[in-house]
This record gives sequence, C-alpha cells and structure tokens, in this order.
Amino acid sequence: MKKTLVVGVVVAVVLLAWQRTHDDATLVTDSEPETYAAVSAPDLGLAFQYRTAPNGYVLHTLEKNEQTDPDFERLYTLMLATDYEFMQGQLDASEWPPSIGITVYKNSNHETTSTWVDAHPEFSNSQLIAGAVNRDVTVAGVHAVRYTVDGLYLVDTIVVANGEFIYVLTGAYLEFDSIIHHDFEVFAESLQFVPLNS
Repeated sequence: MKKTLVVGVVVAVVLLAWQRTHDDATLVTDSEPETYAAVSAPDLGLAFQYRTAPNGYVLHTLEKNEQTDPDFERLYTLMLATDYEFMQGQLDASEWPPSIGITVYKNSNHETTSTWVDAHPEFSNSQLIAGAVNRDVTVAGVHAVRYTVDGLYLVDTIVVANGEFIYVLTGAYLEFDSIIHHDFEVFAESLQFVPLNS
C-alpha cells in the first residue's frame, strides 16, 4: 500500500513539474517562420509532414520486431522538442507527455474501418471512448472513423483502413486549446496515401 502511494506521488510530482515547465497550455504563435519535415513511407503507402520550428516536434519511430503484435507494422511518435528534452533528463520512470502519433497495422482480415475499430479494442482503445463516434469522416479522401478516448490524457483518434493497412492517428492533450491539440489537426490534414512500394 505504501509503495503504491509513493509511486503515485512520484508520478503526480513528475506530471506537475512537466506541466509547469512546458508551454503546452495554450497556442502560442512565434514570429519565426514555420518549417516542416516530410516523412514518406512507400512501403506502408503513407506520407505526412510535421512542424520542426517554431515549437517544433521530434520524430521517434518504432519498427516491427519480434516483441510486437504480428499485425503491427510501425509507430511514428511526434513529441514537442521541449518535452523530448525534458524526458531525456528524467532518471525515474514516468508517463510520457502528450504526443501525436500514427500507428500502422496490417489489415490481415481486410476489415472496413468501422469493423476494425469495434473488433480490435486493444489497438483502437474503443472501450475508452468518451462522447460520440463519428463514422462518417474522410482523411486524404478515404473513409475514416473519429472519436476521443479518455485516459491519462484526452486522445483524439482517427482510424483509416486503406488497402493492406490500418492507420491509427492519435493526438493526446491535456487542454483543448493546447498547441498539440491544434497541431494534431494540421498533422491529420497533411496525411497522404501514396502508391505502395514493397
């Protein structure tokens, strides 16, 4: 009991320190011109852009390996550079700060987007949905499902089935008016499906 309480207090202190030291609370515009990096993954039929400055992001990629689910293909995580630097200095285990991500899965059963969301709650987090599910959305011209998950953070989630793959876009945030919540919309709009090149 004491150990659980101590761990809970440590996590709370780290989250509080992170929130106080980072400017993610509100959308801030700088006079510095925006610059973007482009990611192209023709092996996954995917391309997107993300901002590198000002208030830019650091891209982290997790590739498929022997420990991942057989349908998992790749995870791209975008973390604000200030958050990334903060996490690099952490010696104790703590929760990751809010981030933007796209996880790609093989659509082994050739399911529609709606069917996949309902059939794979372990990946779609559909058991944690807060509010309505919009099953009539398009992303890059392809039918998608959109909803918000309520957990440690609020997570806007967009799921798209396209060809051989399922794409799960996530944008985690603490505050609705945060820069990361705004940037998730820009990220989702930048998504393109490109011809597969295996």
